[in-house]
Amino acid sequence: MSRWNVVLSVLLGFSSGMFAWYLSPRLAAAQQLGRTARVISAQKFILVDEHGVQAGIFGFDKNGRPEITLLGPDGNVIWSTELRTERIAH
Repeated sequence: MSRWNVVLSVLLGFSSGMFAWYLSPRLAAAQQLGRTARVISAQKFILVDEHGVQAGIFGFDKNGRPEITLLGPDGNVIWSTELRTERIAH
């Protein structure tokens, strides 16, 4: 194969790829930069702050019951919907 055939093949392949990329419809991505999804489904969501520190959890407990937990800056639970079996003294 001559040198010109290789160069021409590479250029045609590159230009064909660019042509197809510009003309093809954009496929939906799971998450696009700068856009927010309207619906997200999962078994567990973890809310994190701008530093990646957990601030809350929305999911299921070990028995499969729904639970929401809010965490303080130190990581300790400050509020939770966890069902408790012990009696609270008044």
